[in-house]
Amino acid sequence: MSFSANGRDVSQPLQSNRDGMIQHAPRRERGKRFQLTFDIVAQKFNIPIAKAAKEFGMSKGTLQLRCRELGFEKWPFPKLKCLTNLAKSVMRARFPGFQTVLEEIKDEIESITQNPSLDIKDETNVLRQQMYDMKKKNRRKIDARAS
Repeated sequence: MSFSANGRDVSQPLQSNRDGMIQHAPRRERGKRFQLTFDIVAQKFNIPIAKAAKEFGMSKGTLQLRCRELGFEKWPFPKLKCLTNLAKSVMRARFPGFQTVLEEIKDEIESITQNPSLDIKDETNVLRQQMYDMKKKNRRKIDARAS
């Protein structure tokens, strides 16, 4: 049996208890333990993983490991940021039926927040590409006028 500096048996991996909480003791607070639950982690989905890890007092790799133990592989911030930016683009474009599209994007943001393992829907990716193409087309028009 080997022990880490904080007295934990390192030959055994960290386990989640009956409630699905992962116990972790950051190096800065040796001897003190806190429980990392999905609800606690979900509050930080709107910031990059490195910043969230710093706020939790652990390394990025440790937070990624804890996330995997909680049941999701990747930090959802990039997906959520992409969807948020798409919603902003749709609001600026104000094409016919944009309110319905905004509601669908908000529903997708909510579902990814509840289950970070979900991928962005194919229809949303098509809309992302259309919005990108529209921006590119508008930039070309502006550049053509300027020259």
